[in-house]
Amino acid sequence: MMVDIFSIINALSSVLHDSDESSAYSVLPPSASCDICAIGSPWAACDCSYTGANQLSRIDCSNRDMFFVPTWPHGCSTDGIKMIDFSHNLIARVEAETFDTFSCPHQHKRQQLILDFSHNRIHSLDHIAPFDCVAELVLSHNRLTTSSSLSRWKWSQFTHLVNLQLASNRVTHLTSAICQAANLNQIQVQNNPLKSASELGSLRNCISLIKVQTSFKSVPCNCNIIATSSNKSLPLQHNSYASQSYKLSSDLRRTKCNSKSTLPVEVGTAVEMISRDLISSNCKASSSASLLEVQHSVQILFSVIFCTWICLFI
Repeated sequence: MMVDIFSIINALSSVLHDSDESSAYSVLPPSASCDICAIGSPWAACDCSYTGANQLSRIDCSNRDMFFVPTWPHGCSTDGIKMIDFSHNLIARVEAETFDTFSCPHQHKRQQLILDFSHNRIHSLDHIAPFDCVAELVLSHNRLTTSSSLSRWKWSQFTHLVNLQLASNRVTHLTSAICQAANLNQIQVQNNPLKSASELGSLRNCISLIKVQTSFKSVPCNCNIIATSSNKSLPLQHNSYASQSYKLSSDLRRTKCNSKSTLPVEVGTAVEMISRDLISSNCKASSSASLLEVQHSVQILFSVIFCTWICLFI
């Protein structure tokens, strides 16, 4: 009889143990419908949105007076996720360990993820797992520097990054490694301590880059900088061999021509005031002159080859 009583007690103990495990997973179930924002979760202060298939779609942690980013829970599927928003908080640093268990969505769903850390106090941001699948990275209005963050990121792993927003930080120059982000289309670096185009590094090597937004106060007004078409943006480099040149956009009412300008304009002239006709005629003339110079060099080369060939047979 005693054996039966002990068997019953063991059975009840087993049931209670299973019940405890089940209740633990009710907060953060390791499934596609991960309830990351449930009461009791470290993410409970955030709001979660889900797709019709019960997949996590959006996590909104903005305006929560948060001082840190909670650790990503193990087992949460990200297949439906499109946005993680930590904007307008008090976060000072984000460490890689926070997202150790984060895994990117399947390959065909990676192009839509937006990661927003804008309007915080971030001075140190590690390369975190979501970077490997983020399409739009919003980091404006923080305290990021090149050495504390940008130079430590694994840019070659930003395979889906299209838009990088770094406005209003403490970036003094851009590392040339940025060009390893093969699909990067736009960079916004207004209101950073960048004083000239030279501090933008070797962005001319970024094959997909189209627009770089800056807040430069002065630029050298020449054919390599000033636009030749709309006169509403500034191409940083004009390359006739490239399929498209990217634009260095700024406030052209406040951007002035500096002493290094080669176009016939006075120092201090607002870029917006330079006529398209002046730009077109001067840049076209320089292009034609270069073309004539090349043609002349080719003619000389053929003459030398012809003379050499004749001398061999005499």
